[in-house]
Amino acid sequence: MGIANLSLAYTDGMKMILAVFVALMFVACSSPETENLKKENSDLKTQLQTITRERDALKVQLDGIKAVLENATGSTAITPDPSATTPIASDSSSTPDPSTPDSSMGSGNPSDSNAPAPSNTPSSDGTGVTPPQANPNTGVSAVETYAKEVLETAQKFNSETQQTPPTDCSSGYTAGTHAVSSSDAVQSCRVDRVDGGFRVTLKDANGAITTLPTP
Repeated sequence: MGIANLSLAYTDGMKMILAVFVALMFVACSSPETENLKKENSDLKTQLQTITRERDALKVQLDGIKAVLENATGSTAITPDPSATTPIASDSSSTPDPSTPDSSMGSGNPSDSNAPAPSNTPSSDGTGVTPPQANPNTGVSAVETYAKEVLETAQKFNSETQQTPPTDCSSGYTAGTHAVSSSDAVQSCRVDRVDGGFRVTLKDANGAITTLPTP
């Protein structure tokens, strides 16, 4: 009986020792794995923190870029260019002034020796015409220019209105909307209707008479 109990106690003791040994082996075997898991866990936490910081930094940069773009969009809004809506000043040289003599007819200056010679005047015997004396001081070129402008004005007025133009052209000439400035070289001037048009008879300051028929 005592031996049986002793044997049983020995068996139980061996079982406990074996169990403790197995537990120790398990703990000994699992300890390196646990350490590895802890280390991996620590590394993952570190990486997660790094990624989080990088994400936060990128978010800050992105917010800054959005703010810059919004400000740039607001400040560069398309506005009408005032210079584009400003009418371009018309070139005054493109529209002739009716009160200004046509440059193609001469400058109107009595001393302009380059102006064309005046029209022929009747001779004293009535058999022909004789040109006036070429005197640069008589203002002949200005007289002829004035006569041409008066004649053109009378023709334009008659063509537009089918009416007889005014006859007096001694101190400037106005017919409808057309006008010719007066000339100091003109003493008297008259517009007469003739067959096929009009004729301007003009006397300059020296008394010379110029007659300009319709071309």
